[in-house]
Amino acid sequence: MSNILSEKIIKCTGCGQGLKVPNSALVVAKTVKCPKCGTSLLVNFVDSQTAEPGQQAKDENSNETVYGSGLTNDNSTAWLEFEGMKYYINNPVSVVGRRAGTSTADIQIDTTDMYMGRHHAVITKKTDFSGNTVYTLKRKDAKNGLSVNNIPVAEQEETVLLSGAAIRMGHTVVVFNQ
Repeated sequence: MSNILSEKIIKCTGCGQGLKVPNSALVVAKTVKCPKCGTSLLVNFVDSQTAEPGQQAKDENSNETVYGSGLTNDNSTAWLEFEGMKYYINNPVSVVGRRAGTSTADIQIDTTDMYMGRHHAVITKKTDFSGNTVYTLKRKDAKNGLSVNNIPVAEQEETVLLSGAAIRMGHTVVVFNQ
Protein backbone atom coordinates (compact mmCIF):
# COMPACT_ATOMS: atom_id res chain seq x y z
CA MET A 1 0.00 0.00 0.00
CA SER A 2 1.50 3.31 -1.01
CA ASN A 3 -0.39 5.27 1.64
CA ILE A 4 1.38 3.59 4.61
CA LEU A 5 3.87 5.80 6.48
CA SER A 6 7.29 4.40 7.48
CA GLU A 7 7.25 6.45 10.69
CA LYS A 8 5.00 8.83 12.57
CA ILE A 9 5.50 11.45 15.27
CA ILE A 10 2.76 11.41 17.91
CA LYS A 11 2.06 12.99 21.28
CA CYS A 12 1.41 10.69 24.24
CA THR A 13 -2.12 11.21 25.57
CA GLY A 14 -0.92 10.29 29.07
CA CYS A 15 2.02 12.65 29.61
CA GLY A 16 2.31 14.79 26.46
CA GLN A 17 5.72 13.35 25.51
CA GLY A 18 6.52 13.56 21.79
CA LEU A 19 7.32 10.14 20.31
CA LYS A 20 8.83 9.15 16.98
CA VAL A 21 7.33 5.72 16.12
CA PRO A 22 9.06 3.71 13.37
CA ASN A 23 7.04 1.42 11.08
CA SER A 24 9.69 -0.84 9.52
CA ALA A 25 7.13 -3.62 8.83
CA LEU A 26 4.82 -1.10 7.10
CA VAL A 27 1.74 -2.14 9.08
CA VAL A 28 -1.48 -0.09 8.99
CA ALA A 29 -1.43 0.51 12.74
CA LYS A 30 0.15 -0.82 15.91
CA THR A 31 0.07 -0.27 19.64
CA VAL A 32 3.14 1.14 21.41
CA LYS A 33 3.83 2.03 25.04
CA CYS A 34 5.08 5.47 26.00
CA PRO A 35 8.59 5.01 27.46
CA LYS A 36 7.99 7.87 29.90
CA CYS A 37 4.59 7.01 31.45
CA GLY A 38 3.72 3.54 30.06
CA THR A 39 0.45 4.60 28.39
CA SER A 40 -0.62 2.27 25.55
CA LEU A 41 -1.06 4.26 22.35
CA LEU A 42 -2.68 3.13 19.10
CA VAL A 43 -0.64 4.57 16.21
CA ASN A 44 -2.28 4.67 12.78
CA PHE A 45 0.20 4.79 9.88
CA VAL A 46 -2.27 5.43 7.03
CA ASP A 47 -1.24 8.67 5.30
CA SER A 48 -4.12 11.14 5.72
CA GLN A 49 -3.30 12.72 2.35
CA THR A 50 -4.01 9.50 0.42
CA ALA A 51 -6.65 7.82 2.62
CA GLU A 52 -10.01 7.05 1.09
CA PRO A 53 -13.05 9.16 2.08
CA GLY A 54 -14.94 7.84 5.07
CA GLN A 55 -11.90 6.14 6.59
CA GLN A 56 -11.46 8.44 9.54
CA ALA A 57 -12.06 8.82 13.26
CA LYS A 58 -11.38 11.68 15.68
CA ASP A 59 -8.92 11.45 18.57
CA GLU A 60 -10.96 13.02 21.37
CA ASN A 61 -7.82 14.06 23.31
CA SER A 62 -5.99 15.93 20.56
CA ASN A 63 -8.86 16.39 18.07
CA GLU A 64 -6.50 14.91 15.43
CA THR A 65 -8.16 13.00 12.59
CA VAL A 66 -7.00 9.39 12.35
CA TYR A 67 -7.48 7.55 9.06
CA GLY A 68 -7.95 3.86 8.32
CA SER A 69 -10.54 1.20 7.74
CA GLY A 70 -11.80 -1.42 10.17
CA LEU A 71 -12.72 1.01 12.96
CA THR A 72 -16.23 0.44 14.23
CA ASN A 73 -18.27 1.91 17.05
CA ASP A 74 -20.34 -1.21 17.62
CA ASN A 75 -19.45 -4.28 19.66
CA SER A 76 -20.12 -6.75 16.87
CA THR A 77 -18.56 -10.16 17.20
CA ALA A 78 -15.33 -10.85 15.33
CA TRP A 79 -14.25 -14.21 14.01
CA LEU A 80 -11.54 -16.09 12.16
CA GLU A 81 -12.53 -18.10 9.09
CA PHE A 82 -10.73 -21.21 7.85
CA GLU A 83 -12.04 -23.69 5.27
CA GLY A 84 -15.63 -22.52 5.72
CA MET A 85 -15.53 -22.72 9.55
CA LYS A 86 -15.99 -19.66 11.77
CA TYR A 87 -13.97 -19.43 14.98
CA TYR A 88 -15.52 -16.66 17.11
CA ILE A 89 -13.33 -14.37 19.19
CA ASN A 90 -15.28 -14.22 22.45
CA ASN A 91 -12.61 -13.26 25.00
CA PRO A 92 -10.87 -9.91 25.47
CA VAL A 93 -7.58 -11.83 25.04
CA SER A 94 -7.61 -15.02 22.93
CA VAL A 95 -4.73 -17.39 22.23
CA VAL A 96 -4.96 -18.87 18.72
CA GLY A 97 -3.34 -22.12 17.66
CA ARG A 98 -3.60 -25.51 16.00
CA ARG A 99 -6.12 -28.01 17.41
CA ALA A 100 -4.29 -30.66 19.42
CA GLY A 101 -5.01 -32.79 22.46
CA THR A 102 -2.43 -30.85 24.47
CA SER A 103 -3.46 -27.38 23.29
CA THR A 104 -4.94 -24.92 25.77
CA ALA A 105 -5.53 -22.24 23.13
CA ASP A 106 -8.85 -20.37 23.30
CA ILE A 107 -9.29 -20.70 19.54
CA GLN A 108 -8.09 -24.02 18.10
CA ILE A 109 -7.98 -24.06 14.30
CA ASP A 110 -8.78 -27.51 12.89
CA THR A 111 -5.73 -27.99 10.64
CA THR A 112 -3.09 -30.68 10.18
CA ASP A 113 -0.42 -28.00 9.51
CA MET A 114 2.41 -28.92 11.91
CA TYR A 115 4.05 -25.56 11.16
CA MET A 116 1.22 -23.84 13.01
CA GLY A 117 1.90 -23.87 16.73
CA ARG A 118 -0.62 -24.94 19.36
CA HIS A 119 -0.27 -21.44 20.86
CA HIS A 120 0.79 -19.46 17.79
CA ALA A 121 -0.63 -15.96 18.33
CA VAL A 122 -2.68 -13.74 20.63
CA ILE A 123 -5.66 -11.61 19.53
CA THR A 124 -6.63 -8.83 21.92
CA LYS A 125 -9.88 -6.85 21.81
CA LYS A 126 -9.29 -3.19 22.75
CA THR A 127 -11.01 0.15 22.71
CA ASP A 128 -9.04 2.91 21.00
CA PHE A 129 -8.95 6.58 22.01
CA SER A 130 -12.17 7.28 20.08
CA GLY A 131 -14.17 4.47 21.70
CA ASN A 132 -13.89 2.16 18.68
CA THR A 133 -13.45 -1.59 19.07
CA VAL A 134 -10.06 -2.66 17.69
CA TYR A 135 -8.55 -6.15 17.49
CA THR A 136 -4.77 -6.57 17.61
CA LEU A 137 -2.52 -9.54 16.86
CA LYS A 138 0.88 -10.43 18.26
CA ARG A 139 3.17 -13.45 18.30
CA LYS A 140 3.08 -16.04 21.06
CA ASP A 141 4.92 -19.25 20.13
CA ALA A 142 5.13 -18.45 16.42
CA LYS A 143 8.32 -20.39 15.61
CA ASN A 144 7.30 -20.80 11.97
CA GLY A 145 6.24 -17.26 11.21
CA LEU A 146 3.25 -14.99 11.62
CA SER A 147 2.14 -12.47 9.01
CA VAL A 148 -0.84 -10.29 8.17
CA ASN A 149 -1.51 -9.72 4.46
CA ASN A 150 1.97 -11.13 3.74
CA ILE A 151 3.66 -8.61 6.06
CA PRO A 152 5.60 -10.38 8.86
CA VAL A 153 4.68 -9.57 12.45
CA ALA A 154 7.94 -8.98 14.32
CA GLU A 155 8.70 -10.09 17.88
CA GLN A 156 7.05 -7.81 20.47
CA GLU A 157 5.06 -6.06 17.71
CA GLU A 158 1.30 -5.71 17.93
CA THR A 159 -0.57 -5.33 14.64
CA VAL A 160 -4.11 -3.97 14.28
CA LEU A 161 -6.40 -6.36 12.39
CA LEU A 162 -8.75 -4.95 9.77
CA SER A 163 -11.73 -6.92 8.51
CA GLY A 164 -10.65 -9.19 5.66
CA ALA A 165 -7.03 -9.45 6.86
CA ALA A 166 -5.30 -12.70 5.86
CA ILE A 167 -3.36 -14.08 8.85
CA ARG A 168 -0.70 -16.68 8.04
CA MET A 169 0.35 -18.97 10.89
CA GLY A 170 2.86 -21.53 9.63
CA HIS A 171 1.37 -22.66 6.29
CA THR A 172 -2.22 -22.02 7.40
CA VAL A 173 -4.07 -18.85 6.34
CA VAL A 174 -7.15 -17.70 8.24
CA VAL A 175 -9.20 -14.60 7.49
CA PHE A 176 -10.14 -12.12 10.22
CA ASN A 177 -13.69 -10.72 9.98
CA GLN A 178 -15.48 -8.11 12.04
